[in-house]
Amino acid sequence: MLKIYVCEDNLPERQRIIDIITKVICIEEYDMELALASDDPHKLLEFLRQTPSTAVYFLDIVLHSDMDVIALSSEIRKLDPRGFIVFMTNHINAWKLTFQYKLEVMDFIMKNDVQKLAESIADCLKKANELYTAQTNTAHKLFRFKVGSQLVTLPMDTVLYFETSPSSHRIIAHTMTQTTEFYSSIKSLTEQADCHFLQSHRRCLVNTQHITSVDFARLEIHMTNGDTCPVSSRHLKYFKQ
Repeated sequence: MLKIYVCEDNLPERQRIIDIITKVICIEEYDMELALASDDPHKLLEFLRQTPSTAVYFLDIVLHSDMDVIALSSEIRKLDPRGFIVFMTNHINAWKLTFQYKLEVMDFIMKNDVQKLAESIADCLKKANELYTAQTNTAHKLFRFKVGSQLVTLPMDTVLYFETSPSSHRIIAHTMTQTTEFYSSIKSLTEQADCHFLQSHRRCLVNTQHITSVDFARLEIHMTNGDTCPVSSRHLKYFKQ
């Protein structure tokens, strides 16, 4: 299910957006739910940390908070790299923010035309639904391995990276919410993995979809959960590409 978050500090406008979203979901029968509508960006982030998933975010550009929409969007990207961010505003020149800060935003909506607002939100939900459906149809390749006597499966797109364990012949899988240790090798996992995984080091295999940046000077890869992975000079060229 695709979740929807709204951050809007004007109560009448927030209620209008909620009504439009609820109506569109009902009419189109989308597999979506309005997870949270709030005037507090911190509350949105806290809710997202507790229930991480791909979602649609309708964010007012002017938030009367100690956290502005740029900081909020950056934090959302760390928690939900595949999320669909939509900016909303009454100020026509505010769209320049998306270019100034190089933000990956799905759409930009003007709120001052109520009829146009409903159409724009409906278009965004349709586009997000199509993209999310395409992602889920192709992204559910699985890693399968044994932990003790249990067979564990992890969707490949949920794994941030694998690293060798201090224990011999064991690997640690890192996702956004957990770590799992099991018997395997980097070589074996590389053979199982899809094209999004690259070996960065003799002891690391990383999911490129969860990379936020690469520090070529320090030979470090920064992941969406804040972890860093080493990258050897031998493998550096692949990440430069």
